[in-house]
Amino acid sequence: MKVRFLPLAVLALASLFAATAPAKRVPLSPVPFRGWSEAYVLHNDRIHAVVVPAISRLVFLAPSADAANLLRLDDAMADAGALPPDPATDPGFFDIGGDWAWPVARSNWPSFSPNGSDRPPPPALADGPSEVEAWRDRFGNQHVVLTRRYPGPVHATLTREFFVTAHGPLGCNQTLRYTGPVEETGCTIRPLALCHVSQVAFPDKIHFPVPAADYTPTVLSGTLPDGALSVQTGDMCGGSVSDATFTPPPSSEVTLSLPVPSLSATTPNGFFLVSSSSPAYPVHAELHSNTGLGCAGLGTLGDSTARLADFPLSNTLTYIVHPAASPAQTP
Repeated sequence: MKVRFLPLAVLALASLFAATAPAKRVPLSPVPFRGWSEAYVLHNDRIHAVVVPAISRLVFLAPSADAANLLRLDDAMADAGALPPDPATDPGFFDIGGDWAWPVARSNWPSFSPNGSDRPPPPALADGPSEVEAWRDRFGNQHVVLTRRYPGPVHATLTREFFVTAHGPLGCNQTLRYTGPVEETGCTIRPLALCHVSQVAFPDKIHFPVPAADYTPTVLSGTLPDGALSVQTGDMCGGSVSDATFTPPPSSEVTLSLPVPSLSATTPNGFFLVSSSSPAYPVHAELHSNTGLGCAGLGTLGDSTARLADFPLSNTLTYIVHPAASPAQTP
């Protein structure tokens, strides 16, 4: 009697393939949030985030669902499910708060703005909806991808993939691609850059590392009040480390350019940190403090580029949040 081994071998290979093949994505279902009917939640035991595709923004970020939002979010607009207006009839900035990104640095806005200014954003950069994909992968990690396509004269596609693992912080992979025509030179296009802003609500102090104890930041707009910035120097791992603390003065507005890839803030509602990792794409931080609005924009800005060889541009943002210290924990 001849024994046939082929079927058993095929069965074994099929079983091995089934055990190692990636499982299909499991879609994440949208949920209502405030006045919006479609929002996506990413969460684990240390973070709770809400993304609204209709306005292309992260609108809620906190250590848990029942904690206070660390991001500024205009309550009246959120409860109404506000959507960005048509820039042709209302060219103003959609000032709802949250966390968002632009594909062009603000310093380049006047070059294609109808009023030749950096306020409000040019019509091509006006706020709008994003295409969305949301799923849970085979490891249980959650992903929400926002894709925004910008028309000419910008000619770019900006993708922001928010994700959380079982116990990690919130991450965001940002990718910017040029999608316009190639000019005769083959390389000259409108300068594009990855520009991100997190509007943090009511910061008491904002912290960032600095290269030296006598460091002076670059002031892009407004005035840096006397005494608002202090620098402390200490030792870590045998080296000298300098950390700066910015205390927002009352009734002030100032924008600072900082040669670091991260910023953090302490607030009455907790601790917030955002940092950028981009080995192949230089990034620095920008801080816009506006005490009149009750917030500070903690931003990261990549270098502008106009060379096709540099695309796509990409970096990864990491958001870390902690709850506010209880009175018993406060020194």
